[in-house]
Amino acid sequence: MSPTLALAYLFWTQHRRGLTLLGGYWLVVMILCLALPAGAFTLPPGESLPPVLMAVVFPCSCLVAAAWYLILVFTFGREAWLEACESGFPARLWTLPLPTHVLVGWPMLWGSAMLTLVWLTLAWAVRGLCSFDVPLVWPGLLLAVLLAWWQAILWTPFPLPSLRFYLLVPVSTVLLCTPMAVLAFDVPSIAVYGLLAILLSDAYITALRGVTRARCGDNVQWTRPAPLRWPRPSRTHPPFTSAARAQLWFEWRLHGLAFLVPVAFCVSILPPMMFQNIDMAVLSTPSLIQERGHLWMLPAIEMVVILSMVWASGMEMSKLGRTYRLPSYLATRPVSEAMLLRVKFVVAAWTTLAGWCVLAIGLLLWLALGGYAAEKMAQLFEAMRQRHEPGLFWGWLIFLVGGAVVLTWLQMVQQMWTGLSGKMRVIESWGVFSNAAFVGQIFFGFWLAQHPEYWPVFNRLLPWLAGAAVILKSLAAVWSLRALRRRALIPSGVLWGMLALWFTLALGAFAALYALLPDDWFSVPGVILGIMLLLPLTRLALAPLALAWNRHR
Repeated sequence: MSPTLALAYLFWTQHRRGLTLLGGYWLVVMILCLALPAGAFTLPPGESLPPVLMAVVFPCSCLVAAAWYLILVFTFGREAWLEACESGFPARLWTLPLPTHVLVGWPMLWGSAMLTLVWLTLAWAVRGLCSFDVPLVWPGLLLAVLLAWWQAILWTPFPLPSLRFYLLVPVSTVLLCTPMAVLAFDVPSIAVYGLLAILLSDAYITALRGVTRARCGDNVQWTRPAPLRWPRPSRTHPPFTSAARAQLWFEWRLHGLAFLVPVAFCVSILPPMMFQNIDMAVLSTPSLIQERGHLWMLPAIEMVVILSMVWASGMEMSKLGRTYRLPSYLATRPVSEAMLLRVKFVVAAWTTLAGWCVLAIGLLLWLALGGYAAEKMAQLFEAMRQRHEPGLFWGWLIFLVGGAVVLTWLQMVQQMWTGLSGKMRVIESWGVFSNAAFVGQIFFGFWLAQHPEYWPVFNRLLPWLAGAAVILKSLAAVWSLRALRRRALIPSGVLWGMLALWFTLALGAFAALYALLPDDWFSVPGVILGIMLLLPLTRLALAPLALAWNRHR
């Protein structure tokens, strides 16, 4: 067998289930795109969005899951530690009788080709659905360049710990800002292709040199210069008062920054991009300046992007140590599954609060430095405050902000059950199913908007469909709660407290919707069904069951 086929077979044996699921998901996306009528993504003239936002929202909603999984596969991301100094390239492959340029070149070539093919098929499928020309070539090459630089950075040894992560941030920022610059400045295609080709070749050279150094054991470790070294008195950490506090310290050291760091990254990147969009895209039309919705759209985009990272943060926090499978030396700790899960929930709450504080600081800085658009938004906010009583206005504002923080925490912890299971097939299957359901809802909404003759039928079927979904969810919740009580994984008091908290949140959401929605929009059965579908209960109950399965496999 040739080296090419041998390395391809290695990738296939390790990721055959995930790649098969991804292929099926992508086939469904293509079929849905081709089944929609031409111009399905074209909004009415009075409600048109800037082409930049259209290009981001619709294709990327389908692309994000596929691109992220392929990047994870071809960078050996499951085995690489961002905070480590060593190379992330698997050391077991260095023993193969192959030159380094073969070990480096083929994974980079396959990954770049697959990402480019993914974009080409998606752009071809949605090109007839949009009111603007979707570029076919250079976004796929941009994805290939992004993958190549991730491979180069992950496979290169670094002299300081965590330096790899801090290098990934600016590199990813520059590459992700490229579409904005190309669309805003109307850069010629030949210049874009030349720049991407240079970046791709530089990434290959960097990866080759890094893997060569790592394969030869040439890892440089930086230390402080001798004049800056001084003896520090040895300090002994006081003993932990309980096993729970020790576990809390351990989890925070490992996963406490899982949500805080991405939020800080987005807050540092998006405001400059938003300043550019204000001047070049959103506020270029005088009629849009008078619309408050478009002015508030920019901070809303930042919040949506940050909230979209909650899923990835929850998956990172569900790791038990460095991996999803619980190692034996960690599984034998004298702590229960309930305590392990409670510590993870507490760490999730801390990092959620810290992330929202960073987001609030970023939005305040945007309002202070945002120029004309920020002044206009401040005037609209002041006008809104003057139209309502102070107590009612500030009370509802605090309630909405607090509700957003709680929903962020729920979104983070409700995904933990997949990672706590320790099974990659469960993680991959749930990720593909979640993204496919989200994309399917987008396609169905646009298809329904283009066929108003089906609106009465859908309105009659919607309560029955929601009721059936609530029944299935309730049966799953009852089964999982009974399993928890039968196996005594959670104390009865904690179980009843969890149910009381769920009902409290449901009543609070009901009261908020009753006060905010107009009378002709408020429907008691519809609101109850929606709350029961949106608030997680089954997935929270599955978390200790999945942890016990992983611990006692």
